[in-house]
Amino acid sequence: MQLVEDALGGEPVGGQLEGLGGTGEDGVAGLMIGATLTELFVSGGGVVLPLVLLMLSAVIAWGRRATTIELWALVRGN
Repeated sequence: MQLVEDALGGEPVGGQLEGLGGTGEDGVAGLMIGATLTELFVSGGGVVLPLVLLMLSAVIAWGRRATTIELWALVRGN
């Protein structure tokens, strides 16, 4: 991620919406749960790729959990 920020001139990816990274990753993790279930029960295809992407997005969301907690505190007015 630091390499991408450096390539963009040191600006954080996402600009003013930087605090939404954890929430976005929560959404991606939910999407990958749906993709895994679809591959498993509907398509009958391989579930390896959706599971790998689910794990990656879950790790990123876990790493950004502090920003998600701050966002929810801001939304609730705490």
